[in-house]
Amino acid sequence: MSEKMTPEIRFRGFSDDWEQRKLGDLNKTVRSYSLTRDVETSDITNLRYIHYGDIHKKIANFINAETKLPNIKDGIYEPLSKGDVVVADASEDYLGIAEPSILLIVPSDKIVAGLHTIAIRPTKMSSLYLYYLLHTTDFKRFGSRVGTGLKVFGITKVNLLKYETRFPKLKEQVKIGELLKKIDSTIALHLFKLETLKKLKQGYLQVVFPENKYSIPYLRFANFSAPWEQRKLGDLGSVAMNKRIFKEQTSEFGDIPFFKIGTFGGNPDAFISRKLYDEYKTKYAYPKIGDILISASGSIGKMVEYQGKDEYFQDSNIIWFKHDNRINNKFLKQFYLIVKWQGLEGSTIKRLYNRNVLSTIINIPSSLEEQKIVSTFLERLDNTIALHQAKIEKLQRIKKSYLQKMFI
Repeated sequence: MSEKMTPEIRFRGFSDDWEQRKLGDLNKTVRSYSLTRDVETSDITNLRYIHYGDIHKKIANFINAETKLPNIKDGIYEPLSKGDVVVADASEDYLGIAEPSILLIVPSDKIVAGLHTIAIRPTKMSSLYLYYLLHTTDFKRFGSRVGTGLKVFGITKVNLLKYETRFPKLKEQVKIGELLKKIDSTIALHLFKLETLKKLKQGYLQVVFPENKYSIPYLRFANFSAPWEQRKLGDLGSVAMNKRIFKEQTSEFGDIPFFKIGTFGGNPDAFISRKLYDEYKTKYAYPKIGDILISASGSIGKMVEYQGKDEYFQDSNIIWFKHDNRINNKFLKQFYLIVKWQGLEGSTIKRLYNRNVLSTIINIPSSLEEQKIVSTFLERLDNTIALHQAKIEKLQRIKKSYLQKMFI
């Protein structure tokens, strides 16, 4: 039982202590049915169901008029009502135990709770507050304690209703639930914009670069008319990589980050000495600012633009294209997003060898100015995408903080 009587963050106007209660004191259960995917039908039956798999996939988290729940075959079932919360009683991990969904509308079709679900009808508490309570760290800890199973973890209705914590009065519950729902709605809006921008970017990539059999792109910027040249990358430069670093030359801590294929684009877990770095940087190949480093094994084609920091990269697994400035690096970066590496199509070998890079075909405008305009246009889209991603991450951090500080 929590010793705290009030949460860390509260709305103005609320000061009374929260009361210790069990979920079973404030809710009743509604019947759910062991309906598997076999009951689904393409016919319009005006009868739909919530399958636990759709809860985990976030198809059925906030159920409203736009939610696409499957139609099921006719039967006699007890339908759900607006405000009912349906949780998945089975999960592949403890964090997914009792993952909730909530019915936000009076449904036009009958909706029932299906396989591996527990349907709860709040009687003395806010439905939205319950929905978010089931996302809190305290409840997840409870779920891990009472959950059962080895490969698939589950929670029973009896154990779920035993969950005990402190609750505010209904008016405060409503305000907390509404605030968190507004944040979720804003996140959903930015996610929609983000996906739209990503699709737009993919669409532009297909039309501002010509297909290999053509010399002119479908969409072109004004004042450019010369055909693009089809070249092999090997005609324009060579593959470069850092000098090999052996395991005994690295340490867990040190002066210079050493990025391996597993940490490329992330946080390093190995370092080399300043002395070795200075020697190898002077004697051997080293990227210039603006060079596009790419992964040549594992997730082939992952990119990092070198910014000039003191860092070193694993040879053969991380490479860059060294060229004579007939190609703009930012143009090359955009090309890498649509590249079809020679010899890798259909191959089961997940490694990019030098020969694959050098024999790959690229369509390229001879004008560096056109390369710059194309890459700048696409980079602006990338920046807008990154901005929306940053907003989403910030909102998710705010939501996480509220879930920690507005509940006990």
